[in-house]
Amino acid sequence: FDTIHIHESRLSEPGKWRESKKVLTPSMGDLYHPLVPEYYRDQVFDVMAANERHTFYLLTKRPGLMISHVAQRRRSKRDTGSPREVWPQNVWPGVSVENQDWDMRIDALAKLRKVAPVLWVSYEPALGPVDFSPWLYGDDRLIDLIVAGGETGSGARPSHPDWFRKTRDDCADAGVRFFFKGWGEWSPNGGASHFPGMNTGVPGVVTVAPKISKQERQQARAWAAIDMCENLYRAGRNATGAMLDGREHREMP
Repeated sequence: FDTIHIHESRLSEPGKWRESKKVLTPSMGDLYHPLVPEYYRDQVFDVMAANERHTFYLLTKRPGLMISHVAQRRRSKRDTGSPREVWPQNVWPGVSVENQDWDMRIDALAKLRKVAPVLWVSYEPALGPVDFSPWLYGDDRLIDLIVAGGETGSGARPSHPDWFRKTRDDCADAGVRFFFKGWGEWSPNGGASHFPGMNTGVPGVVTVAPKISKQERQQARAWAAIDMCENLYRAGRNATGAMLDGREHREMP
């Protein structure tokens, strides 16, 4: 998109909250979109640093710009003789990884490993299988938390349950926190018994996911299971819930 909206009038809100909050920053955008002015990024960063009782989840698809912004802030402080810029410990930087094609975003977090208390990944919407294991292990691991979930909205695409299962199991093995936000629009739990008040015989209420083509199965191996043993049903985000194999996963550092 080529139009952005910034809301400077809302920057004072965190200072008015009496109770500590977890804040996705921003919740409906990307602070490091190229069109966001540098002064506004600085303002947001200053607000986060000044409100230590809140935890800010700083999420971006452009980690390179985030790293550049942090470096520029440090240079500006040095050039003006101001106290050295210190990474706020209540700011947790993270990157979006929708499928394996975007895993290179994780590598950019390496430059923040020594200063940020928590590094995290948003695997939402999950649009393909991702092997996160290269970044989960060792003293220099780059992921402390993975937040996963399916896609929402009228054009939502289904996420295969095996994608979430593998991520959950890999996180458990590595001692990394796993938070499953929910299935999104599609769920493997079909049938009226799973969705009270809904009739699966009514067209458009619960719809079985379309078959996955052979070509797509070759590109994303996990999709093959849908044709063999897994059906996904469209029931809407409010009905699909956040149960993965019978339990919720809401771990946090």
